[in-house]
Amino acid sequence: MKKIILLLTLLTVNVIYSQLLKDNSFASNGIHHLPAGTFLAGNLTDTNSSVFYRSFDSNTHQLVISKATSYTGPLDPTFGTNGKIFLDYQLDDLIGFLRHSDNKLTLLCKKMDPATNSPSHFDVIRILPNGQPDLSFGNGGTKILAHPVLFTDLYEQDNKILVAGEGYHPNGSSDSQLHLFRINNDGTEDTSFGNNGELAIPAIPGYILLDQQSSIMCFYAYTIKKYNSNGQVMTSFGNNGEVAVDPPLAISKAIIDSNNKIACIDMVDTGSGFGTVKRINADGSIDPAFNYNPPAGAMLFDLYEKNGHYYVAGNVNANGGHAYYISKLDQSGTVDPSVGNFVENDPNLQNHSIVSIKVFDNSILVYGGEGMYNGAFEVVKYVLNSSSTLSASEVTQNKEIQIENPVKDQLVITSKEKMSTIDIYSSTGIWIKKLTNESADVSHLASGIYIIKINFQNGKNKTFKIIKK
Repeated sequence: MKKIILLLTLLTVNVIYSQLLKDNSFASNGIHHLPAGTFLAGNLTDTNSSVFYRSFDSNTHQLVISKATSYTGPLDPTFGTNGKIFLDYQLDDLIGFLRHSDNKLTLLCKKMDPATNSPSHFDVIRILPNGQPDLSFGNGGTKILAHPVLFTDLYEQDNKILVAGEGYHPNGSSDSQLHLFRINNDGTEDTSFGNNGELAIPAIPGYILLDQQSSIMCFYAYTIKKYNSNGQVMTSFGNNGEVAVDPPLAISKAIIDSNNKIACIDMVDTGSGFGTVKRINADGSIDPAFNYNPPAGAMLFDLYEKNGHYYVAGNVNANGGHAYYISKLDQSGTVDPSVGNFVENDPNLQNHSIVSIKVFDNSILVYGGEGMYNGAFEVVKYVLNSSSTLSASEVTQNKEIQIENPVKDQLVITSKEKMSTIDIYSSTGIWIKKLTNESADVSHLASGIYIIKINFQNGKNKTFKIIKK
């Protein structure tokens, strides 16, 4: 067949492939593998920001919090001792981790009684940006919580801290109530919160969310309860602070979106997997305008909103096991074709799940691994491209770029903009190789559809589809 030189802008076919491509300039082909026994502490940050990890030192028998200058950078020598602080706890004693806007840290840890192998008390610890204890907080940087409560959650509420957990009786049995306490910035308990400093809520909610007004929302299977920021029933919400829900919810993650609605993962049994995304109005009613059907075999773990779209992540059955799953949803719950139902087929990530996801303007970062709390973990960076759907309306923008397409043995690209490199990916987004010339031998590539990302010397890039014969 005669080879034809095509202006890229004449390719009017919508490209439906997922635009998620690993950023091979990040770590090792887009994947930063954490050392064995090391786990991310706190939320994902951008790739140029510092990051915290938790691990355990088997020599000193201490919990280690380390700070790196970036995911792939060295430890920060200004933090602790050579980038590390050592605390007298086991690895699993760390229950909560908050990184504040002033770069202080707040940790919630349990202190175990070796005689009974059960918690003797819980500590709230405040750490300065240099890794030293904040002596203005509690006693030497630590607030001891001696309440008969098994604390499980730590929240930031404005410049204060909320701690929550399930209460227990002297005989060790549960009192079936959720107990919340608020800690001031100096480590003292705030007696203006709840009833003399304590909010006791009958029954244990499945999930707690603080809204944009710092109000406290408690999600149960058939009920949503709401309290104001000071721990008092918000009587204006539903029926005296309570809204009935049917069918029942099993919320594992919820966020307040940019429209002040609640987007959440409902861990309902879908028949072949677990979890779907639902949206709840500010008044507690389920939003019927939002409907999302996850693919068969999907299990959802995290949710994020960016620019009016929801990004959901977890795993899905694939290749005889399971694999990373990411999807982008619009305001109606429809899957956005720019990402689609993305399934990672990189063998290095086989049987790994995404634990958390964060979306930036042009990229997605995910933290995942072989298990939720053990095994090998990694941070993976994907690039969100915006140029894969080519239409006649783009003629002016792209008319200077030409490609010989279909491609046989030589990939030939001409452009009036100076090109730096060309990345070739499979149709599913796996990076294959980098080219440094406008004309390169690709005879070794199997026939099929490929994605090329043209990187220009001015820092911009364009992504297109080619056909290899």
